Amino acid sequence: MVVSYVLDNQALWDIHLHHISNAINTSKHEATGFSPHQLVFGECWKGYGRMSPTVEEDSPVTFEDRKELVGRWRDKLKIQAEVLRLEIAYEKNSNANARRPLELEVGQTVYRKNYTQSKAGKYYSSKLAPKFIGPFKISKKVGYKAYLLESPGGTKDGPWHVSDLKPQVEVKEIEAKNSFKFCSWNVAGLNSFIKKKRWDYFTKREFQFICPQETKCKTSVFQKIPENSHPFLLVGENTGYCGILSLASVEPVEVIQGLGDEEMDKEASVLTLKFSVNLEKMGKRLKWEALFYSFVQKLVRQSIPLIICGDFNVAASGLDAVSLDYPFLTAGCTRLGRGAFSKLLKLGLVDVFRNFYPKQQGAYTFWRYGGQQRSLNKGFRFDYFLISSELLPAVQSVSIDSEVDGSDHCPLTLTVTV
Repeated sequence: MVVSYVLDNQALWDIHLHHISNAINTSKHEATGFSPHQLVFGECWKGYGRMSPTVEEDSPVTFEDRKELVGRWRDKLKIQAEVLRLEIAYEKNSNANARRPLELEVGQTVYRKNYTQSKAGKYYSSKLAPKFIGPFKISKKVGYKAYLLESPGGTKDGPWHVSDLKPQVEVKEIEAKNSFKFCSWNVAGLNSFIKKKRWDYFTKREFQFICPQETKCKTSVFQKIPENSHPFLLVGENTGYCGILSLASVEPVEVIQGLGDEEMDKEASVLTLKFSVNLEKMGKRLKWEALFYSFVQKLVRQSIPLIICGDFNVAASGLDAVSLDYPFLTAGCTRLGRGAFSKLLKLGLVDVFRNFYPKQQGAYTFWRYGGQQRSLNKGFRFDYFLISSELLPAVQSVSIDSEVDGSDHCPLTLTVTV
């Protein structure tokens, strides 16, 4: 597993550990359809924090009866044990056939074993190197079980015994039948956004889920939106600052508006099945974050795969903000905001962009007006896609379209296959 991720500089092999850990814990067995973590612990692996976070005494979170959970999982394990026994019997038969001499043909493409020795001075370890290298073409058969090879550059190599060779397998491209594209964008006023024909960005890219924030308008403005399907609207009383909108091409099973708090829900900051978040003033932030954390925690406890998107108004780390003299005194970079965001990730959520680009700097989604902040790329990464760790293998791409203007934020896109 480690070797498959370490392709270039072996001295930096450890930067891939978070990817390797996720791959090991989420890869599903071909026969059982379960990951190792599911079979051992009875639930999907969570990328961050405790597997079962502690719950406050006054938390509204409910738990399934332990006896029912254990009994149901015991029945599943009995079925999987039988599946594994059948698989082992099949593998024994396959291994017996594999002992027969492999017949290769001249012109066939193969890979050969890598016998390169470790070189400490060059930070090269044979343990981290690929087990097979190539491709090569068979140029000639020598004797009963040996072959001469030819590299793509025409260099002769060999002879090699058949046991050191592995035929190249043609990998068929798998068509993604259920691919969904998401877009999150703080539009800073939907009415002016539509008048400037910025909505064309959404229609040209054929997003299935569109989640604009800070719509700052009344319901009547939504009638100006071009053709769409299954719109689900949520508007706060403060039309001068708040309000969000979500549009989906697939009808959700359930739509939940707000967090269940009358005062906070006036600001229209959360819409579920997709979460669009807008944080306002620091005076209300503690209460908002506590409510939102409890809300997400409840969904996590129900083992619901989540995709959370929106403007969180926080730069999660130093990589997500322009260099500042006093970062912890700057809105969006405070210890309070970053601490709350980190706590949210510990529920088993993954910051998709940072997971794919762990060291990328200058990838911002928000720039303050004035002073050529945007042209000089003096900005912050305030907008995020957070997903459940078990959904991470389904992510095809995530991108920041910083060249697209229309507000002080730019769009953030996500494509997943399920």
